[in-house]
Amino acid sequence: MAPPGLTEALAAVLGVGFGAFMLAYPGVVLAVQTAGTRPDRQPGPDGETPGGGGVMETVVRVVGGGFVLAGLYFASLFL
Repeated sequence: MAPPGLTEALAAVLGVGFGAFMLAYPGVVLAVQTAGTRPDRQPGPDGETPGGGGVMETVVRVVGGGFVLAGLYFASLFL
């Protein structure tokens, strides 16, 4: 097996960094992913976009946790 190089280092840094961002700010990730993609997501009478945020925020957090774990795996290749 070849020693870990730049690819593994980038995978570790990006995995942990983006995963931590997804865990800390799932609403921002959802807003970026849904911006301009669905014309039926118009703001409601109170100015809020239609819901479902609770379940989707949980999904984003779970995926973020997976990214953190994958990043830690790649970081462990350097030990």
